[in-house]
Amino acid sequence: MTTAIRSLPLSDQAGFPAIFGAWLRGEGGDLMPAAAEAWTGFLTGSPSGDGPPPIWNDDGWTGPWWEDLSAAMPDEASRAAARANLGRLRRGEAEIVITGQQPGFLGGPLYSIYKAAAAVAAARMRTEAGLPTVPVYWFGDDDDDRREAFGARIFDFRRGCFLKARMPEGAADQMVGAASSARWARGGAAWLAENAGRGPLAADLSRLWTDAVAGGVPWGCLQRAALLRIFRGSGLLAVSGDDSRLHARAASLYREYLDRRAEMARAASQRGRELEAAGWHAQISDESLARPVHLKNGGRRLRLGDADLEDAASLPPENLRPGVVLRSLVQDRLFRPAGVVVGPGELAYLEQLRPVHAALGLPRAPLLPRLFARLTVDPERDAALADLESVDPAAATEAVSVAMGKALAAALAAEAGMPGDDAVAESRRLIRDWRPRLRDALIRRRRAERRSALLAAGPWEAIPGGRQERTLAAGWAAAVWGDAWVDMVLTAASAHFRSGNDAAWDDHLLTVAPPAGIMEAS
Repeated sequence: MTTAIRSLPLSDQAGFPAIFGAWLRGEGGDLMPAAAEAWTGFLTGSPSGDGPPPIWNDDGWTGPWWEDLSAAMPDEASRAAARANLGRLRRGEAEIVITGQQPGFLGGPLYSIYKAAAAVAAARMRTEAGLPTVPVYWFGDDDDDRREAFGARIFDFRRGCFLKARMPEGAADQMVGAASSARWARGGAAWLAENAGRGPLAADLSRLWTDAVAGGVPWGCLQRAALLRIFRGSGLLAVSGDDSRLHARAASLYREYLDRRAEMARAASQRGRELEAAGWHAQISDESLARPVHLKNGGRRLRLGDADLEDAASLPPENLRPGVVLRSLVQDRLFRPAGVVVGPGELAYLEQLRPVHAALGLPRAPLLPRLFARLTVDPERDAALADLESVDPAAATEAVSVAMGKALAAALAAEAGMPGDDAVAESRRLIRDWRPRLRDALIRRRRAERRSALLAAGPWEAIPGGRQERTLAAGWAAAVWGDAWVDMVLTAASAHFRSGNDAAWDDHLLTVAPPAGIMEAS
């Protein structure tokens, strides 16, 4: 497999929040540090601030956590690398870079792997710069969004079609990580069994899924073991968002936040208004600000009402689970990361929480963009498709409307003898009426061009309606292309951060071999 990488400017790609492009381009001014500035800060130092030390020397947590993690490691070499990293953390000789995602069908979407690869690459590069750093992956297995958990698809080469797992029935607030693989992993296990002959990684993933289904292993534990196998030998550590001992150690943070929750909500809301005034958006809803914590009850994640929140500080902290507002605060209090790898949505909500971090005395670790990539067998063709996707009909409509308005006003004045102000007003009225038809025409043209491009591309390469990395399952790609693909993704992640040295963040096109059908692979 080749590691050839073709790059396209990431900030020019459509489909991301405006704040993300501004962050990459360094257009945040005093309101938001640039991505390149954060990357430089990550490579050269650590966030300042007082507070308790990281959790690594808490034997009451580290002992049981390491026992679980060690058992999930794929081999002794991986176990040794992880043990060495833990030793450095316990001795205060290293820091961490952290990322995470909730478990999903066959490992969740491709970008779950890209996040982990970015954390591994960033840790290696910071270590090489003289600051020993360990990659950590936080599994959001206390989440209950099963629609997101089962959003990823696979492309089955034997059947020539996309396959999507059926969401299992059950309580809507079932925590995905606590669900039994006996029900939740059957579809993935069946597909992996058919494809186990593709190579060692496919065989290992198939064994993990088959054993998990047979043993009723919690779905989150299966996902953790799979990620550790994919990145075996990398020293990657993994923590669970449903770890009750972990949340018990965050008791003081939960109490302080809940005691000051109205103040924290006001700070986040004010920050949201500042972001909106800059032309971006407030990512965190009022509902999320009003309901910052949930309560674990068995394998369920219960919403707390206003009356419950009044007494929430007295609830056992080991049973509390953070919502979107508190998750990063718990993470930063307990692990004191030197950097956090994020995607576009996470950037938006973490920027909105910046004053909350400050109010709680938590240093805001540098935010680092995750790897963005597309797998293709023909990078030149796919580059043309990506260029096409970068055309935003709304932006193009606005640009054409402005140009046409100026030209029309000039023509009305010159050719029809209309006074200047009247010509401008009339042109604006005509353009306003015409703009929706122009936008519809541009959208139709873009769709027609996309259809033509898609006819030339394999269906798994360019998926209508979304980026490949959000649609295809990580375990699918790992099984199809194996360990060589993982190495290529890590190479791309390193290239991603090297481009960040020049503030030139890219969307990478990764060349892979045409996948063989199952008959040839077997």
